Amino acid sequence: VANPYEIRNKSGNLLLYTNVILGTSAPKSVEVRYVHTGIGLTISGLTASSRIYNGTTAATLNLGSLVLVGVQGGDDVTLVTSGAIGTFTNKNVGNGKTVTTYGFTITGADADKYSLSQPATTANITPVGLTITGVTASNKVYDRTTTAILNTGNAALSGVIPGDLVTLVKTTATGTFANKNVGTSKTVTVSGFSLSGTDGGNYTLTQPSLTASITAASLTITGVTANDKAYDGTTVATLNTGSAALSGVISGDAVVLGTSGATGAFDSPLAGTNKTVHTSGFTITGTDAGNYTLVQPATTASIFGITLTISGVTANNKVYNGTTAAVLNAGGATLAGVIGGDNVTLNTTGATGTFNNKNAGSGKTVTTAGFTLGGTDAGKYSLTQPATTANITRAALTVSGIIAGNKVYDGTTAASIATGSAELNGVVPGMQLLW
Repeated sequence: VANPYEIRNKSGNLLLYTNVILGTSAPKSVEVRYVHTGIGLTISGLTASSRIYNGTTAATLNLGSLVLVGVQGGDDVTLVTSGAIGTFTNKNVGNGKTVTTYGFTITGADADKYSLSQPATTANITPVGLTITGVTASNKVYDRTTTAILNTGNAALSGVIPGDLVTLVKTTATGTFANKNVGTSKTVTVSGFSLSGTDGGNYTLTQPSLTASITAASLTITGVTANDKAYDGTTVATLNTGSAALSGVISGDAVVLGTSGATGAFDSPLAGTNKTVHTSGFTITGTDAGNYTLVQPATTASIFGITLTISGVTANNKVYNGTTAAVLNAGGATLAGVIGGDNVTLNTTGATGTFNNKNAGSGKTVTTAGFTLGGTDAGKYSLTQPATTANITRAALTVSGIIAGNKVYDGTTAASIATGSAELNGVVPGMQLLW
Protein backbone atom coordinates (compact mmCIF):
# COMPACT_ATOMS: atom_id res chain seq x y z
CA VAL A 1 0.00 0.00 0.00
CA ALA A 2 0.96 3.59 -0.21
CA ASN A 3 2.86 5.17 2.66
CA PRO A 4 0.19 5.41 5.36
CA TYR A 5 2.00 8.11 7.29
CA GLU A 6 1.96 11.85 6.85
CA ILE A 7 3.68 14.56 8.87
CA ARG A 8 1.79 17.82 9.06
CA ASN A 9 2.89 21.17 10.50
CA LYS A 10 0.27 22.55 12.84
CA SER A 11 1.20 25.93 14.22
CA GLY A 12 4.84 24.98 14.33
CA ASN A 13 4.16 21.49 15.80
CA LEU A 14 4.84 18.41 13.72
CA LEU A 15 1.98 15.83 14.02
CA LEU A 16 1.95 12.28 12.69
CA TYR A 17 -1.12 11.27 10.81
CA THR A 18 -1.85 7.72 9.63
CA ASN A 19 -4.52 5.92 7.70
CA VAL A 20 -3.58 2.52 9.08
CA ILE A 21 -6.73 0.51 9.97
CA LEU A 22 -6.21 -1.45 13.10
CA GLY A 23 -7.87 -4.87 13.09
CA THR A 24 -8.95 -4.74 16.74
CA SER A 25 -9.34 -2.21 19.40
CA ALA A 26 -6.56 -3.76 21.40
CA PRO A 27 -3.54 -1.48 22.03
CA LYS A 28 -0.89 -1.62 19.32
CA SER A 29 2.72 -0.40 19.25
CA VAL A 30 3.69 1.76 16.22
CA GLU A 31 7.37 2.66 15.47
CA VAL A 32 7.68 5.90 13.52
CA ARG A 33 10.99 6.92 11.89
CA TYR A 34 11.58 10.07 9.85
CA VAL A 35 14.46 12.15 8.53
CA HIS A 36 14.25 15.85 9.10
CA THR A 37 15.63 17.66 6.00
CA GLY A 38 14.62 21.12 7.06
CA ILE A 39 12.75 23.74 5.19
CA GLY A 40 14.38 24.36 1.85
CA LEU A 41 15.95 27.80 1.29
CA THR A 42 17.13 29.30 -1.96
CA ILE A 43 19.38 32.24 -2.81
CA SER A 44 18.41 35.01 -5.18
CA GLY A 45 20.38 37.93 -6.57
CA LEU A 46 23.44 35.90 -7.49
CA THR A 47 25.35 36.79 -10.63
CA ALA A 48 28.74 35.83 -12.03
CA SER A 49 31.09 38.12 -13.90
CA SER A 50 31.75 37.48 -17.54
CA ARG A 51 35.45 37.26 -18.26
CA ILE A 52 38.11 36.70 -20.88
CA TYR A 53 39.22 33.15 -21.48
CA ASN A 54 42.06 32.10 -19.16
CA GLY A 55 42.19 28.34 -19.58
CA THR A 56 40.33 27.56 -16.33
CA THR A 57 36.71 27.01 -15.25
CA ALA A 58 36.93 29.45 -12.34
CA ALA A 59 34.09 31.98 -12.14
CA THR A 60 33.96 35.18 -10.08
CA LEU A 61 30.72 35.48 -8.12
CA ASN A 62 29.03 38.80 -7.35
CA LEU A 63 27.72 38.46 -3.76
CA GLY A 64 26.63 41.98 -2.95
CA SER A 65 22.91 41.55 -3.69
CA LEU A 66 22.22 38.06 -2.33
CA VAL A 67 18.93 37.34 -0.56
CA LEU A 68 17.83 34.19 1.32
CA VAL A 69 14.44 33.08 0.15
CA GLY A 70 12.16 30.89 2.32
CA VAL A 71 13.09 31.84 5.93
CA GLN A 72 10.03 31.73 8.20
CA GLY A 73 9.09 34.95 9.93
CA GLY A 74 11.01 35.50 13.13
CA ASP A 75 13.58 32.74 12.54
CA ASP A 76 17.25 33.57 13.05
CA VAL A 77 18.97 32.42 9.85
CA THR A 78 21.93 34.15 8.17
CA LEU A 79 23.60 33.42 4.80
CA VAL A 80 27.36 32.79 4.91
CA THR A 81 29.15 33.51 1.60
CA SER A 82 32.80 33.45 2.60
CA GLY A 83 33.40 29.97 1.21
CA ALA A 84 31.27 30.33 -1.90
CA ILE A 85 32.92 29.29 -5.17
CA GLY A 86 31.64 29.44 -8.76
CA THR A 87 32.62 27.14 -11.61
CA PHE A 88 31.84 27.27 -15.34
CA THR A 89 30.79 24.00 -16.88
CA ASN A 90 34.03 24.01 -18.94
CA LYS A 91 36.91 26.34 -19.74
CA ASN A 92 35.88 27.19 -23.29
CA VAL A 93 34.58 30.41 -24.77
CA GLY A 94 30.80 30.78 -24.89
CA ASN A 95 27.83 33.02 -24.08
CA GLY A 96 25.29 32.30 -21.31
CA LYS A 97 27.43 29.51 -19.89
CA THR A 98 26.13 27.86 -16.71
CA VAL A 99 27.99 28.70 -13.55
CA THR A 100 27.43 26.22 -10.70
CA THR A 101 28.28 27.11 -7.11
CA TYR A 102 29.13 25.47 -3.85
CA GLY A 103 30.22 26.64 -0.42
CA PHE A 104 27.22 28.79 0.51
CA THR A 105 26.14 27.98 4.08
CA ILE A 106 23.68 29.26 6.68
CA THR A 107 24.13 30.06 10.32
CA GLY A 108 21.97 31.32 13.20
CA ALA A 109 19.80 29.94 16.04
CA ASP A 110 17.25 28.47 13.66
CA ALA A 111 19.60 27.33 10.92
CA ASP A 112 19.02 23.67 11.80
CA LYS A 113 15.40 23.97 10.70
CA TYR A 114 16.50 24.68 7.13
CA SER A 115 18.37 23.22 4.18
CA LEU A 116 20.09 25.43 1.56
CA SER A 117 20.10 24.92 -2.20
CA GLN A 118 23.30 26.07 -3.92
CA PRO A 119 22.38 28.59 -6.60
CA ALA A 120 23.38 28.57 -10.24
CA THR A 121 23.74 31.45 -12.70
CA THR A 122 25.17 32.22 -16.13
CA ALA A 123 28.01 34.31 -17.53
CA ASN A 124 30.09 34.64 -20.67
CA ILE A 125 33.65 33.63 -21.45
CA THR A 126 35.02 35.79 -24.28
CA PRO A 127 38.05 34.95 -26.42
CA VAL A 128 41.49 36.23 -25.42
CA GLY A 129 43.41 38.21 -28.02
CA LEU A 130 46.63 36.89 -29.52
CA THR A 131 49.22 38.89 -31.41
CA ILE A 132 51.86 37.80 -33.91
CA THR A 133 55.54 38.61 -33.65
CA GLY A 134 58.42 38.11 -36.07
CA VAL A 135 56.63 39.12 -39.28
CA THR A 136 58.15 41.73 -41.58
CA ALA A 137 57.32 43.11 -45.01
CA SER A 138 59.97 43.54 -47.70
CA ASN A 139 60.76 46.85 -49.31
CA LYS A 140 60.19 46.80 -53.06
CA VAL A 141 60.74 48.76 -56.24
CA TYR A 142 57.60 50.42 -57.60
CA ASP A 143 55.62 47.98 -59.74
CA ARG A 144 52.20 49.69 -59.92
CA THR A 145 50.63 47.19 -57.48
CA THR A 146 49.90 47.31 -53.75
CA THR A 147 51.13 43.77 -53.17
CA ALA A 148 53.58 43.42 -50.29
CA ILE A 149 55.83 40.41 -49.77
CA LEU A 150 55.64 39.09 -46.20
CA ASN A 151 58.49 37.38 -44.41
CA THR A 152 56.79 34.84 -42.12
CA GLY A 153 59.63 32.45 -41.38
CA ASN A 154 59.98 33.75 -37.82
CA ALA A 155 56.28 34.37 -37.19
CA ALA A 156 55.14 33.31 -33.72
CA LEU A 157 52.05 33.67 -31.53
CA SER A 158 52.19 35.83 -28.43
CA GLY A 159 49.67 35.39 -25.60
CA VAL A 160 48.84 31.67 -25.75
CA ILE A 161 48.08 30.30 -22.29
CA PRO A 162 50.61 27.60 -21.31
CA GLY A 163 49.25 24.15 -21.98
CA ASP A 164 46.81 25.23 -24.68
CA LEU A 165 47.16 23.72 -28.13
CA VAL A 166 47.06 26.60 -30.61
CA THR A 167 48.88 26.77 -33.96
CA LEU A 168 49.46 29.77 -36.25
CA VAL A 169 48.42 29.16 -39.87
CA LYS A 170 50.65 31.26 -42.16
CA THR A 171 50.09 29.82 -45.62
CA THR A 172 47.25 32.17 -46.59
CA ALA A 173 48.76 35.36 -45.15
CA THR A 174 48.98 38.35 -47.51
CA GLY A 175 50.23 41.92 -47.25
CA THR A 176 48.89 45.02 -48.96
CA PHE A 177 50.38 48.50 -49.12
CA ALA A 178 47.99 51.39 -48.48
CA ASN A 179 48.46 52.45 -52.12
CA LYS A 180 50.73 51.72 -55.07
CA ASN A 181 52.81 54.90 -54.84
CA VAL A 182 56.42 55.40 -53.81
CA GLY A 183 56.97 56.20 -50.14
CA THR A 184 59.00 55.29 -47.05
CA SER A 185 57.66 53.37 -44.06
CA LYS A 186 54.30 52.86 -45.74
CA THR A 187 51.61 50.98 -43.84
CA VAL A 188 51.23 47.36 -44.88
CA THR A 189 47.87 45.81 -43.99
CA VAL A 190 48.10 42.11 -43.24
CA SER A 191 45.35 39.51 -43.53
CA GLY A 192 45.01 35.77 -43.79
CA PHE A 193 46.79 34.62 -40.63
CA SER A 194 44.52 32.22 -38.74
CA LEU A 195 44.49 29.82 -35.81
CA SER A 196 44.11 26.08 -35.58
CA GLY A 197 44.41 23.52 -32.81
CA THR A 198 42.18 22.13 -30.09
CA ASP A 199 42.07 25.41 -28.19
CA GLY A 200 42.12 27.74 -31.18
CA GLY A 201 38.45 28.63 -30.73
CA ASN A 202 39.19 30.29 -27.38
CA TYR A 203 41.31 33.00 -28.99
CA THR A 204 40.98 35.86 -31.40
CA LEU A 205 43.93 36.83 -33.59
CA THR A 206 45.08 40.37 -34.26
CA GLN A 207 46.66 40.63 -37.68
CA PRO A 208 50.08 42.34 -37.41
CA SER A 209 50.58 45.92 -38.52
CA LEU A 210 53.73 46.41 -40.59
CA THR A 211 55.57 49.05 -42.58
CA ALA A 212 57.82 48.88 -45.63
CA SER A 213 59.00 51.20 -48.37
CA ILE A 214 58.31 51.43 -52.09
CA THR A 215 61.27 52.92 -53.94
CA ALA A 216 61.09 54.58 -57.32
CA ALA A 217 61.54 52.52 -60.48
CA SER A 218 64.37 53.58 -62.76
CA LEU A 219 63.71 54.89 -66.27
CA THR A 220 66.28 55.23 -69.06
CA ILE A 221 66.20 57.26 -72.28
CA THR A 222 66.90 55.91 -75.73
CA GLY A 223 67.38 57.63 -79.09
CA VAL A 224 69.57 60.56 -77.95
CA THR A 225 72.65 61.43 -80.04
CA ALA A 226 75.17 64.29 -80.07
CA ASN A 227 76.75 66.12 -83.00
CA ASP A 228 80.45 66.05 -83.76
CA LYS A 229 82.08 69.49 -83.68
CA ALA A 230 85.32 71.33 -84.35
CA TYR A 231 87.43 72.22 -81.35
CA ASP A 232 86.20 75.47 -79.75
CA GLY A 233 87.72 75.27 -76.29
CA THR A 234 84.40 74.34 -74.59
CA THR A 235 82.69 71.11 -73.58
CA VAL A 236 79.30 72.15 -74.98
CA ALA A 237 77.67 69.41 -77.06
CA THR A 238 74.63 69.76 -79.31
CA LEU A 239 72.06 67.04 -78.62
CA ASN A 240 69.59 65.45 -81.03
CA THR A 241 66.46 64.61 -79.01
CA GLY A 242 63.89 64.16 -81.75
CA SER A 243 63.89 60.38 -81.32
CA ALA A 244 64.28 60.38 -77.54
CA ALA A 245 61.98 57.92 -75.75
CA LEU A 246 61.47 56.58 -72.24
CA SER A 247 62.30 52.95 -71.49
CA GLY A 248 60.90 51.17 -68.42
CA VAL A 249 57.50 52.82 -67.91
CA ILE A 250 55.00 50.26 -66.63
CA SER A 251 52.02 49.77 -68.91
CA GLY A 252 49.12 51.97 -67.88
CA ASP A 253 51.20 54.62 -66.10
CA ALA A 254 51.08 58.22 -67.29
CA VAL A 255 54.68 59.44 -67.63
CA VAL A 256 55.91 61.94 -70.24
CA LEU A 257 59.53 62.76 -71.16
CA GLY A 258 60.52 66.43 -71.19
CA THR A 259 63.48 67.34 -73.44
CA SER A 260 63.25 71.14 -73.65
CA GLY A 261 65.83 71.73 -70.93
CA ALA A 262 68.23 68.98 -71.96
CA THR A 263 71.89 69.87 -72.43
CA GLY A 264 75.00 67.92 -73.35
CA ALA A 265 78.65 68.24 -72.34
CA PHE A 266 81.78 66.50 -73.58
CA ASP A 267 83.97 64.98 -70.85
CA SER A 268 86.72 67.47 -71.81
CA PRO A 269 87.19 70.26 -74.35
CA LEU A 270 90.10 68.50 -76.06
CA ALA A 271 89.94 66.98 -79.50
CA GLY A 272 89.21 63.29 -79.77
CA THR A 273 87.02 60.69 -81.46
CA ASN A 274 84.04 58.97 -79.84
CA LYS A 275 84.30 61.10 -76.74
CA THR A 276 81.71 60.60 -73.97
CA VAL A 277 78.93 63.17 -73.91
CA HIS A 278 77.08 63.47 -70.60
CA THR A 279 73.58 64.92 -70.52
CA SER A 280 71.38 66.68 -68.01
CA GLY A 281 68.03 68.44 -67.91
CA PHE A 282 65.81 65.62 -69.16
CA THR A 283 62.67 65.51 -66.99
CA ILE A 284 59.53 63.46 -66.54
CA THR A 285 56.00 64.66 -65.86
CA GLY A 286 52.59 63.03 -65.59
CA THR A 287 50.33 61.53 -62.96
CA ASP A 288 52.70 58.69 -62.18
CA ALA A 289 56.02 60.52 -62.64
CA GLY A 290 56.61 60.58 -58.88
CA ASN A 291 56.98 56.81 -58.91
CA TYR A 292 60.06 56.91 -61.16
CA THR A 293 63.59 58.22 -61.22
CA LEU A 294 65.17 59.22 -64.51
CA VAL A 295 68.68 58.20 -65.53
CA GLN A 296 70.19 60.92 -67.73
CA PRO A 297 71.54 59.29 -70.89
CA ALA A 298 75.11 59.37 -72.19
CA THR A 299 76.21 59.22 -75.81
CA THR A 300 79.38 59.79 -77.84
CA ALA A 301 80.60 62.28 -80.41
CA SER A 302 83.90 63.60 -81.70
CA ILE A 303 85.73 66.92 -81.33
CA PHE A 304 87.88 67.60 -84.32
CA GLY A 305 91.01 69.57 -83.47
CA ILE A 306 92.05 72.81 -85.21
CA THR A 307 93.96 71.70 -88.27
CA LEU A 308 97.64 72.62 -88.37
CA THR A 309 99.84 72.38 -91.42
CA ILE A 310 103.62 72.06 -91.76
CA SER A 311 105.81 74.16 -94.01
CA GLY A 312 109.52 74.02 -94.76
CA VAL A 313 109.75 70.29 -95.36
CA THR A 314 111.61 69.14 -98.50
CA ALA A 315 112.73 65.80 -99.86
CA ASN A 316 116.07 65.00 -101.50
CA ASN A 317 116.31 63.99 -105.13
CA LYS A 318 117.76 60.54 -105.58
CA VAL A 319 119.07 58.15 -108.14
CA TYR A 320 116.74 55.29 -108.90
CA ASN A 321 117.32 52.48 -106.36
CA GLY A 322 114.21 50.35 -106.76
CA THR A 323 112.46 51.69 -103.61
CA THR A 324 109.96 54.44 -102.78
CA ALA A 325 111.87 55.65 -99.73
CA ALA A 326 112.50 59.40 -99.65
CA VAL A 327 114.91 61.27 -97.42
CA LEU A 328 113.23 64.28 -95.80
CA ASN A 329 114.79 67.58 -94.85
CA ALA A 330 112.82 68.62 -91.76
CA GLY A 331 115.31 70.97 -90.18
CA GLY A 332 113.34 73.99 -91.38
CA ALA A 333 109.89 72.53 -90.68
CA THR A 334 107.45 74.90 -88.93
CA LEU A 335 103.82 74.68 -87.76
CA ALA A 336 101.19 76.90 -89.32
CA GLY A 337 97.85 77.70 -87.61
CA VAL A 338 98.70 77.61 -83.90
CA ILE A 339 96.58 80.07 -81.91
CA GLY A 340 98.66 82.72 -80.19
CA GLY A 341 99.63 81.77 -76.68
CA ASP A 342 99.02 78.03 -77.10
CA ASN A 343 101.89 75.71 -76.24
CA VAL A 344 102.24 73.42 -79.27
CA THR A 345 105.46 71.95 -80.66
CA LEU A 346 106.28 69.88 -83.74
CA ASN A 347 107.97 66.51 -83.30
CA THR A 348 109.89 65.40 -86.41
CA THR A 349 111.95 62.51 -85.09
CA GLY A 350 109.57 59.87 -86.38
CA ALA A 351 108.86 61.52 -89.73
CA THR A 352 109.28 59.50 -92.93
CA GLY A 353 108.83 60.24 -96.64
CA THR A 354 107.59 58.04 -99.47
CA PHE A 355 107.62 58.58 -103.26
CA ASN A 356 104.35 57.69 -104.95
CA ASN A 357 106.22 54.90 -106.78
CA LYS A 358 109.78 53.68 -107.28
CA ASN A 359 110.21 54.76 -110.87
CA ALA A 360 112.38 57.53 -112.21
CA GLY A 361 110.70 60.82 -112.77
CA SER A 362 110.80 64.54 -112.13
CA GLY A 363 108.66 66.39 -109.56
CA LYS A 364 107.40 63.19 -108.11
CA THR A 365 105.04 63.49 -105.09
CA VAL A 366 106.52 62.59 -101.73
CA THR A 367 103.98 61.92 -98.97
CA THR A 368 105.00 62.03 -95.32
CA ALA A 369 104.01 60.41 -92.08
CA GLY A 370 105.10 60.44 -88.45
CA PHE A 371 105.04 64.17 -87.75
CA THR A 372 103.38 64.62 -84.34
CA LEU A 373 102.42 67.39 -81.95
CA GLY A 374 103.66 68.01 -78.44
CA GLY A 375 103.03 70.61 -75.77
CA THR A 376 100.30 71.27 -73.20
CA ASP A 377 97.80 72.46 -75.80
CA ALA A 378 98.43 69.76 -78.39
CA GLY A 379 95.08 68.13 -77.60
CA LYS A 380 93.28 71.09 -79.14
CA TYR A 381 94.72 70.44 -82.58
CA SER A 382 94.95 67.92 -85.39
CA LEU A 383 97.91 67.77 -87.76
CA THR A 384 97.93 67.46 -91.53
CA GLN A 385 100.98 65.55 -92.72
CA PRO A 386 102.81 67.59 -95.36
CA ALA A 387 103.58 66.57 -98.92
CA THR A 388 106.49 67.68 -101.13
CA THR A 389 108.16 66.73 -104.42
CA ALA A 390 111.53 65.40 -105.51
CA ASN A 391 113.14 63.69 -108.50
CA ILE A 392 114.22 60.14 -109.08
CA THR A 393 116.89 60.16 -111.81
CA ARG A 394 117.76 57.19 -113.90
CA ALA A 395 120.55 54.97 -112.66
CA ALA A 396 123.59 54.77 -115.08
CA LEU A 397 124.58 51.35 -116.46
CA THR A 398 127.88 50.38 -118.08
CA VAL A 399 128.82 47.46 -120.33
CA SER A 400 132.05 45.52 -119.94
CA GLY A 401 133.57 42.50 -121.72
CA ILE A 402 133.12 43.75 -125.34
CA ILE A 403 136.16 43.17 -127.64
CA ALA A 404 136.67 44.95 -131.01
CA GLY A 405 138.50 43.02 -133.70
CA ASN A 406 141.47 44.33 -135.68
CA LYS A 407 141.01 44.81 -139.46
CA VAL A 408 142.87 45.68 -142.71
CA TYR A 409 142.17 49.13 -143.97
CA ASP A 410 139.06 49.03 -146.09
CA GLY A 411 138.16 52.71 -146.39
CA THR A 412 135.28 52.44 -143.78
CA THR A 413 134.85 53.09 -140.02
CA ALA A 414 133.01 49.82 -139.41
CA ALA A 415 134.49 47.65 -136.66
CA SER A 416 133.59 44.12 -135.69
CA ILE A 417 133.04 43.42 -132.01
CA ALA A 418 132.80 40.32 -129.89
CA THR A 419 129.93 40.45 -127.31
CA GLY A 420 130.09 36.96 -125.98
CA SER A 421 131.57 38.16 -122.71
CA ALA A 422 129.56 41.43 -122.46
CA GLU A 423 128.09 42.33 -118.98
CA LEU A 424 125.86 45.13 -117.65
CA ASN A 425 127.24 46.95 -114.64
CA GLY A 426 125.11 49.01 -112.16
CA VAL A 427 121.79 47.10 -112.30
CA VAL A 428 119.87 47.44 -109.01
CA PRO A 429 119.73 44.09 -107.25
CA GLY A 430 116.55 42.25 -107.95
CA MET A 431 115.89 44.07 -111.23
CA GLN A 432 115.85 42.16 -114.52
CA LEU A 433 116.77 43.79 -117.83
CA LEU A 434 116.60 42.33 -121.30
CA TRP A 435 119.28 43.36 -123.84
